[in-house]
Formats: sequence, structure tokens, C-alpha cells
Amino acid sequence: MTKIYPDGKLNEDDEGATTIAIGVENNSVVIRFQKLISWIGMDKASALAMAHSLIEKANLINTGTKQ
Repeated sequence: MTKIYPDGKLNEDDEGATTIAIGVENNSVVIRFQKLISWIGMDKASALAMAHSLIEKANLINTGTKQ
């Protein structure tokens, strides 16, 4: 929890920005969060970037490449 709100506080439960890492482990796409969270919200550009990253990582599965 950073208490940084890049697009303003979304609602009373909003705890601020967090870090997300997307990778591949043991033939699975894994999303790691900075801490335990119950939900995330993002703007259109961030959502599209996450979608592209998920597709990119999914395409690495069973190719022998890990990142």
C-alpha cells in the first residue's frame, strides 16, 4: 500500500497503488502482488498493458522459455 492514487481514490476501500509482476513458473502464468489485496482497478491503458503482458507470458508456456 503506497497511499499514492494515480487517478484519484476510486472508493473508500482504495488503499492506493501497488506493484504487480507477471511471469511464468512451471507452465503457469503467475501474477504477484506487493501485498495481499482483495481487488485492483486500473485505467484503460493499464488494463490493456496487463492483458498484453498476460498473453505474452501465456505464449511462453511450453516453449521452454521462462521470464
